[in-house]
Amino acid sequence: MKSLPGTGKTLLLLVLAACCLLLSGATAQAAAVTSVVTRDNQNTDYIYNYEDVLISYTRKVVGQKALLFDDYRSKKVVAVSSAKSGYIDYEDVLTAYTKAVVQKTPFDLVQYIESGTAKKYAFSPVVRTVREENMQLVFTAWQPPGSSTPLTEINAIAESGAMRLALVNHAKELGLDLTAFNQLNNYGQNQAAWAVILGRPPAGFADVAALQNVFTAVVNTCLSMQAEALAVVNAAAAPADMRAAITAKAEILEFNLSGFEYLTADKQEVFLQIMINSRPFATAEAARVAFVNAMQSVGVEKIITYENFDYTFSDAVALQMARNPQTDLLDGTWKTADRNLVEWFLNVNNFVEDMLPAAIVKFNGVRMRTGPGTDFDIIRSFNAGEGPYFIINQAEDSEGYTWFRLLTEYRVGWIRGDLLTLTEKKGEGIYQFLVLSGTTNVIPAEVNEKILKGKGILEGKADAFITAAQQFNINEIFLISLALHETKDGTSELANGVEYNGQIVYNIYGVGARDQDPTRLGAEYAYNHGWFTPEAAIIGGAEFAATNYIHHPLYKQDTLYKMRWNPANPGTHQYATDIGWAAKQVKKIKELYDLCSSYILRFAIPRYR
Repeated sequence: MKSLPGTGKTLLLLVLAACCLLLSGATAQAAAVTSVVTRDNQNTDYIYNYEDVLISYTRKVVGQKALLFDDYRSKKVVAVSSAKSGYIDYEDVLTAYTKAVVQKTPFDLVQYIESGTAKKYAFSPVVRTVREENMQLVFTAWQPPGSSTPLTEINAIAESGAMRLALVNHAKELGLDLTAFNQLNNYGQNQAAWAVILGRPPAGFADVAALQNVFTAVVNTCLSMQAEALAVVNAAAAPADMRAAITAKAEILEFNLSGFEYLTADKQEVFLQIMINSRPFATAEAARVAFVNAMQSVGVEKIITYENFDYTFSDAVALQMARNPQTDLLDGTWKTADRNLVEWFLNVNNFVEDMLPAAIVKFNGVRMRTGPGTDFDIIRSFNAGEGPYFIINQAEDSEGYTWFRLLTEYRVGWIRGDLLTLTEKKGEGIYQFLVLSGTTNVIPAEVNEKILKGKGILEGKADAFITAAQQFNINEIFLISLALHETKDGTSELANGVEYNGQIVYNIYGVGARDQDPTRLGAEYAYNHGWFTPEAAIIGGAEFAATNYIHHPLYKQDTLYKMRWNPANPGTHQYATDIGWAAKQVKKIKELYDLCSSYILRFAIPRYR
């Protein structure tokens, strides 16, 4: 099959090849090409034996019935293969052939598809082989060797979480309508996924249509169950009825009863009345949110105290400036922070006041600059409506325009005032002042289910964190947040065990893992301190944090703010040089608290002289 002639471009390559084979008698080449693949307008692929196509084509030429060739010709050719090549993309072959024609060089089809450079063909989700038997076409489901189509993946899954993910990820390819599925809460979606597994035939779904039928049926069933559970809760008009309703429907509506059971009898009555007053709930998610809010209304205790320090704010800023404070807000790299930035992050009021000055960008294409004027470098551009961003400074340029220095999520810079809408934004970051000494009375089962589930080596370790908190008088949510950060949600090498001196050791907080060789140094520290289980590392690392900062005999830095700024003695014994370190930690800590329904919050707000 060498030197294919340059016939009309509308001819199919394999028909052309078939003609050449029949005319040339190149039987060795014919034997090398094994199959051809076509695709119909429903994105189903069909595989034909090459020799069978040639035989059927021969019948066509001599005027006989040719079912196989007619079926083959009714679809679009998408791939070709030999015994050695696997399936090669037809468009890729056609491109190579066209290039050879233009360059007037010989083209050997088999040599090209077996060259190793030809593009492999990606099969559609549904593939069938086609053969002619007793004057009829026979179609058989087929799976590409060594590959997995969405349908074959669905047929192999045995766990509900994996099935749920696969159904969502492959919904478009499998023709699944997710409209009703998305109305289900997490529990309902997991139940629907499990029902798909249970409804799957022993040999797997034969085709996409079979999967679609089962998926639609199970989703409708789960929606009905969810609606019935919601109706029961909405009908509860008395505390006793609401208690019975949330108890009976807790699983379906995702009510975490562990927190409710920790409440005193009086608080339970208050909780039940809040739920009654919040009815009716339009969706299962609305009911779940109401449950969480009601729990936090009665189960969260907040205590705020104030601490006075001998330094003035101005003196504290001057001492911090002398320590070369660092920031990544200027251009993404670490640079010395200017006084204005240090003042903003050091100022307690910027994190505890209800509302602070802020601005929203008015127009598309507004540019933020490194200084208050158009001759300063551009940092980035904004779209209309972005913000609000905190205003941390203002200045006038030589033309009399007022410029505002704004703090975004990851940059700080100047924008001219007439391009902004001035407003206010709620102060953020009070968790910088969260007291890290003392436990918070979180519920172990709730921590395992809502915070640590799916977090690698940390999953199910709530008791270890709570033991560490109790043993060293330290906030367990802080410990968990630190562990999640340092272990990348329980997946880091040190957290999962490293061999050192013939012993597997664990390091959950990255203690001793200095930048020059973090794994070896972290493992060495763990070995020297006997951290031979994850639990030992959790408890031992808590002792390090407690001893060196939170309960330090001299500094007693029991808040993130104190760890960073040390207001009792500014510029000394500080945890980080990054001026934004404390502010960056609070988001994760607050997120973890928000997942819990019962806890105690203690805040210590500093005051400078």
